[in-house]
Amino acid sequence: MSRVAVDRRLDRQADLADWLRGVRIVRAVSDADGHAVVVKDTKTHATRRLALDLSTVEVFRRRRARAEEVAAASGGALVADAYVWSQAADGSIPYRPDRVTGAFIAARHSLKLDHLTFHTLRHFAATTLAGSGVGIRTIAGRLGHANPNVTLRTYAHFLEVAGRDAAAHLGGIVAALAPASGEEPETGTSADSAADAG
Repeated sequence: MSRVAVDRRLDRQADLADWLRGVRIVRAVSDADGHAVVVKDTKTHATRRLALDLSTVEVFRRRRARAEEVAAASGGALVADAYVWSQAADGSIPYRPDRVTGAFIAARHSLKLDHLTFHTLRHFAATTLAGSGVGIRTIAGRLGHANPNVTLRTYAHFLEVAGRDAAAHLGGIVAALAPASGEEPETGTSADSAADAG
């Protein structure tokens, strides 16, 4: 199992504008045979930046404050390049992906949503963004797809449905502009009508 590691210094002095520019994804964390945590290159071997919303920024800020409390309680401090989520008091070791999975499973079970998986949430995010009009290139970037064609192929069925919805929406607009039933639409200008009458 692999999870993305966020390369972000959670510095108290970091201002909100800096946080809203997002985080850089530069490496992945995985369980090696369920025993050791391995930090490695991302699947696409590329760095990407994810923009963050205010709620997520607040989660990161609270996480940083909690990490500092844990480090202080252990008589130490966070290392300079501490992981956002860590199993070490000083933040030097990333949180085990299997623990993240376990916490997710417990949370979904408590909500009676046992059918949800991380992959389901990924699909939900992609289709929600596409349905909201976010461009495929942006969606591909958030999902970590180096090539937007991968995103197009993966979500082709949804995009067909969205295309039909778009056609129906445009049809509704055109229908609202059409003359009332039984009336002939005007085909010329009023000048043309005056010339025909004369």
